[in-house]
Order: sequence, then structure tokens, then C-alpha cells
Amino acid sequence: MRTKNLTPAMRQYLEIKDAHRDCIIFFRMGDFYEMFFEDAQVASKVLEITLTSRNKGKEDAIPLCGVPYHAAASYISKLIEHGYKVAVCEQMEDPREAKGIVKREVVRIVTPGLVVDSDNLNAKENNFLAGVSVLNGAFGLACVDISTGEFRVTESEDGEAFLDEIVGSGFKEIILCQDLQGDDLAAAFTRRSPDCGISWLPSDSFSVDGALDLIDEFFKKNKGEADFEGHPAMAGAVGAVLGYVKETQRDKLDHINDIQWYDIKNYLILDDTAKRNLELFATIQEGRKRGSIFHVLDETTTAMGGRKLRRWLTYPLVDSDRIRTRLAAVSEIKNEHLLRGELRTSLAGIYDLERLGSRVSMGIANGRDLIALGRSLRLMPAIKGALSGLESPLISAIRSELDDLPDMADLIEGAIVEDPPTTIRDGYRIKRGD
Repeated sequence: MRTKNLTPAMRQYLEIKDAHRDCIIFFRMGDFYEMFFEDAQVASKVLEITLTSRNKGKEDAIPLCGVPYHAAASYISKLIEHGYKVAVCEQMEDPREAKGIVKREVVRIVTPGLVVDSDNLNAKENNFLAGVSVLNGAFGLACVDISTGEFRVTESEDGEAFLDEIVGSGFKEIILCQDLQGDDLAAAFTRRSPDCGISWLPSDSFSVDGALDLIDEFFKKNKGEADFEGHPAMAGAVGAVLGYVKETQRDKLDHINDIQWYDIKNYLILDDTAKRNLELFATIQEGRKRGSIFHVLDETTTAMGGRKLRRWLTYPLVDSDRIRTRLAAVSEIKNEHLLRGELRTSLAGIYDLERLGSRVSMGIANGRDLIALGRSLRLMPAIKGALSGLESPLISAIRSELDDLPDMADLIEGAIVEDPPTTIRDGYRIKRGD
């Protein structure tokens, strides 16, 4: 490509594109994100927007398309749905004050497994990014949902059971080592999960030593029951996921601070054929959610409850003691009709605290997110009070962990206007002082 006639902004764009070849670059220019060259040609077709050009009609014309910055989330979501990655490149200084070319940087990369915009997520379904490592006959798995902060890990030496697990978990994106290209595991996964995006990383991304450093950085003392030094395959998977998240999000994510270890032998692992025949989440004939077992059973009033129910259906318990503990809690609430009604009324006013908390931690929460968080916290005392008369071990444990955070609720209500703008850049979120 001839670059001598390019403007400084176009040279800057090409430098950024060269560093992110696998992404469509959303290049911020004023009130628009613009795409150029091949990115513009691809994006204009997927997004069904007009393809034009810079220097139209001239030999050095550059294909161009763009979207308004305030509507970017929906356009990014559509590209992600079609399997593309998007690098969001922002102006890092006020163009009016810039000396020369405006400084721009990629602030985050959005991939199918790293979506955080609640409007583009299924409220009652997790959006997991997974990483798989194979080492010394063991298979390690790590998966993270950055929209909720959940991080789960496991390891198995049973290849078939492990394959059923990674296929049946419904991951949106999976990270695999380049050395596995052509391997039986990768081929089987691709065949059985054709809609899951695969990102191939070099083998050093799965380094155990590097993984242990990242684990210490992210989790410090909150490593749960996971023994990483004794399970190097699992550690390698965790390291690959954490490294990928850190690189794409450009920062450590403080809300990802706890690891949940699980053993697939403690659950009845249902392969994709069993789930399909049971119509667990979709009907066989039409593939619709309506009419599935999940649809019939889902009487949850919160997004978090819906995700929990989906998890329970995906991972049926096999341990009789754990089954009895869960049934005792369900039975106790079922028999308390008035209390159950009070709980449902309070829970119906609870917004998605997991995803709200994640957005706050990542610094992308807008005023309406904060209002939703404050209103949800105001309902916590009523929920905790309703649970106070129940005695089953599981409910007692849940009640003891509830914190209504009254100081935070007061702070939000005292600082944020009641009807704030939807975007952070619009300002006018803070109440006027007395």
C-alpha cells in the first residue's frame, strides 16, 4: 500500500491496525467510530450501513464507513455475533487541545467471550470465555464471565468426560494452544460446537510459571480449593485466560478476584445429545426456548436467579448429601407461602447486581447503572429480614453472607440525579450541591 499520500490520521490508523490484525478497528474520530480499508468493506456488509470512501473518485480513495459513538454498543454486538473481534480505539486527548495528530489508543478489545454490555447479553445466561490446556495426559479448563466476575476451574484425566464438559457448557469463545491444531480434541470440539469462536494462542501463553504469577496478581489469597502447583494443566488454562483478558481489557479486572474449583465427577455430565433429547434449553423440532424444560421451570424473578437455575440444570448433583441440603432449603421456602410471596415481591425489584458490580469495577457504569444498584441495595434489608425465620443450613448460609451496604445506598442516592443520561460522556449525573 502506498502511504506517502496518506494523512497523519490514516498513518496512525494503519499502525494501530498492524498491531491488531485479527480485529475490526473502531477508530474514534469526533462523534463517530470510523472503519477503513478492508474493515470498512466487511463491517458495512455485516452492519448494513453505507460504504463510502475518503478521496472518493480518486486513485487513492480509501473505503470508509462509520457509526455514531453513542450507538456503538449495538453495532459492536452485531459484529461479535458474526464472529468478529472489535478493537475500540479512543481519542486520548481533546482534539481542540492536541498539538498535531490526536493521540489515540486501543482501550479494549471485544470478543465473543468478553462482552460486558448488558443490553447485548442474555440476562439469564452466562457469557463464558474458556481456556483449555493439555499437559501430561491431563486436561485443564478455566472459564471466566467478565460480565459477572465468575471464574471456574477444573481438571480431568478422562478425555471423553472432559470433551462433554467443554461442549456442554455453552462457551461463547474458547482459547486453545496452537500446538493443538489438528489434534483429536480440537477437531471433536470444532465439530460438536461449530458456533463457538476459537482463539489460537502460542504455547508460551499456557506456561505454568507465567500462570502462577498471574494467579497471584489477580487472586492473591482468594484461590479457593484449587491446587494449581499440583495440577499444571489447570494452571496453564488459567494463565492463558487471565493473560488474554488482561491483554484485551488493557487492565487488571478487580471484580475477578475469586476462583471456584469444581470436580466434574461430582455432577451428572450431560452431553449435547442428552441435552437436546431432553429439550433442556431448546425444543427439538424448532429450537425454541419456549417449551423447553428451562422455560417451564423458570419462575425466577431476577437475572441472577435465572443463571443459577440454568447452572443447576446443566450440572445435576450426584452427591446425596448435597441433594438433600438443597431440597431442604427449597422445601422450607415452598411451605412458607406468605414469606415466599414477600421474597418474590422484594426480589422482583432487584436488578442484576453481579453485572452492575462488574460494570462499576471496570469503570464503565453509567448513571442509570448506579441508580439501579442503589435501588437494589435498598431492598436487601427486606430480603434478609424475610430469611431470618428460616433455619435450613443452605438458607442460613446465604443469609449470613448478605450485606445490605446502607452507606453505599445512601451515597448513590445522595450523589446521582434520579434520571441520569445513558452515556457517561453526556455528564449531568451528579446532583447539585446545597
